[in-house]
Amino acid sequence: MYKIELMILVISGFFYAMATLVFYALSTMRRQKQTTIAYIITSVFSLIIPYILVKKYGMMGTAISNLLITIVLFLILTIFCLMAYKKQFPQIAKTKSID
Repeated sequence: MYKIELMILVISGFFYAMATLVFYALSTMRRQKQTTIAYIITSVFSLIIPYILVKKYGMMGTAISNLLITIVLFLILTIFCLMAYKKQFPQIAKTKSID
């Protein structure tokens, strides 16, 4: 009955697992401030998106809003992680071409 919703939630679980992996990478680099900012931004999205989607689409809206929120979290954490990596290792982030 809810096969599509279940598949969306499984995909959402994948993105949450990836976000957790990136979170631990940021924590290892001692970037707790960035992780806090990412979770605050995500919590704002989690107040707005489900209110709209669940009201309009019911159970499908719940699954889609969960997916969107986890994707937002993953993307924000990934951006912060890449920024921290470039800041911490500027010599590796810049590649030189061999002529």
